[in-house]
Amino acid sequence: MKKLILSFLILSVTCSVPAWCESDIWVDGYVYSIDSMKKQNVVPFASVYYYDINNHNDVKYCAMTGVNGYYEFKPYDHSQAYFVKVTAPGYKQVTFRVKSFDGKNKFRYGNSTIHIEMQKNDSAADIVSKEYNVNDLCNGQKIKTLSQLFPLIPGLKFDGSDLIDELGNSVCLFVNGMNCSLFGDYHEVLNMSCSKFDKVTFYKIPTYLGRLYGGVLD
Repeated sequence: MKKLILSFLILSVTCSVPAWCESDIWVDGYVYSIDSMKKQNVVPFASVYYYDINNHNDVKYCAMTGVNGYYEFKPYDHSQAYFVKVTAPGYKQVTFRVKSFDGKNKFRYGNSTIHIEMQKNDSAADIVSKEYNVNDLCNGQKIKTLSQLFPLIPGLKFDGSDLIDELGNSVCLFVNGMNCSLFGDYHEVLNMSCSKFDKVTFYKIPTYLGRLYGGVLD
């Protein structure tokens, strides 16, 4: 049976979860760009922020896209309108507004898909990555869980329960390219057995305005 491949440490964070979350509603989509050949290309490691419609300092949801450009907010309060800001290394910032859903449409289950187009700018945005074999990292040591494995990656360590790089920037967690929350909560994922994984790829995210995380493990 093929083993899972650890996708990457990127965390999609839901910043507020009030009582309405009992409804199974979510928002998702892809962040992408269109090149000179009219081809669509996903934008990895974009930071997507949903703010209060009137207070743009009040973050309601935030997430970083994965290598496939995908983001998701679940649960999602559809009764509110939001101001959205999207930033990504090497791309121009995008802002727009999302309307609330009218209660009359009885939208109580399912998703609203919002794809976001970005345009490249002239800034350099090299994303450096390095792949590690799990067995090589363990090097014969009795490493059982991911929480024991990750500090063996050069430059990474835990600050309390938070994984950070050598500059103190937070590192996000994805599994098989999907938000780690789809596999359980953050700590449950850290306690997963190393035997389920073959390799880990670390992405160093360049500095850009609105960046959520300094690194990604895939």
